[in-house]
Amino acid sequence: MDSILKEEDIAKLQLENWAYRQTGCSNIQHISLILQLKESQKTIDQLKIENTNSINDVKQECNIKIQNITDQFNNKIDQILLSLNILAQENQNLKSNLEKKHFDQIKEHQALKSYVEKNTSDIIENNQSICSQKFYNDSLQKKIQSLQDKQTNLNQYYKSLKNNIEKDQKVNGKEKEVFDDKLKYVTNDLESFKIKLEQVNKEINDFGSRYESEYKALNYKTIQSKIIDYKFFTTINDWIDHSKIHKFTLLYRASENDFNAVMFHTKCDYKGPTITIIETTDGYVFGGYNSQDWKSKNTYYGDNKCFIFTLRNRHDFKPTKYITTMDNCIGDYSSLGPIFTDINIYGKENSYQDFPLKFNDTTFKGKSTLTPFKDFIIKEYEVYQCRE
Repeated sequence: MDSILKEEDIAKLQLENWAYRQTGCSNIQHISLILQLKESQKTIDQLKIENTNSINDVKQECNIKIQNITDQFNNKIDQILLSLNILAQENQNLKSNLEKKHFDQIKEHQALKSYVEKNTSDIIENNQSICSQKFYNDSLQKKIQSLQDKQTNLNQYYKSLKNNIEKDQKVNGKEKEVFDDKLKYVTNDLESFKIKLEQVNKEINDFGSRYESEYKALNYKTIQSKIIDYKFFTTINDWIDHSKIHKFTLLYRASENDFNAVMFHTKCDYKGPTITIIETTDGYVFGGYNSQDWKSKNTYYGDNKCFIFTLRNRHDFKPTKYITTMDNCIGDYSSLGPIFTDINIYGKENSYQDFPLKFNDTTFKGKSTLTPFKDFIIKEYEVYQCRE
């Protein structure tokens, strides 16, 4: 309460005091009530302040919590948006990959279609060529038959003249001289026809050999080796048995199976006779023929039908087959690739050759026949099933 009251306050108090006296209340009591009221007002004000502070504290705490929740919510939204962006990117990548694969498949289909069309065209041309060769062969046969008929007639004429000459041995010298001239003419004519007949026979034999070779090669035109041209399969076929036409089916290609020996046996065991063709990183091509099954029996076996060969070598001599008279020339181990004793495939980089160990060296180049060095690195090797 202020120690100095204003005049209007004093007047007000006196008026109030007079009113209180009339009701039986003293001025002192009145002042006490006023003081109590003021204290109560202070308490109320203090409580208001404290309440306001509490409300502010609660409000601030709520704001902090709301801000935290908002931040967490925003973080969650950011994470979701990031995940959505990643998913969108992955979806775009997947779409691009699918489009690329689809495009590649279309290209592959077109390439395959072109390949089939080309092969079909080649086969038609080859068939036409074969037909024309057959027509030519028939023509030669007719020509031969005509020459043979003519030779038969000349032989008969020759015999007739000879008989006449023998009968007319007693004629005079002039007539005998005429007969001698005729005989000489006929003999020369026969010799001329004999030479022509030999030429025609040679032409037919050459044509037959060429026709047989081209016919065999035509059977292998669809083989898509990554190492050799399809025409080499004709040579390999003749090495196995020239009187038969074998079918070669790819069983295993090393580059498509990580040069894995287990996969070699998985794909090649118990498939009958096989031919293995090897290409080194130096460009040399060689291989071997196993006349029996691969079996993963971890042992050696073999017979004299097995052979090894060279197709491309440092000495530039023609494709050559090397035979053996020994048994146990084939090594059949489940953890290794094809083994031909003289050729050992342990892996892509740890293979070696030891020719001539069990196979006969008919070209006399020794250890440099197949490759210049004992050890070699494989670029590719293929194994084909051989069926009649």
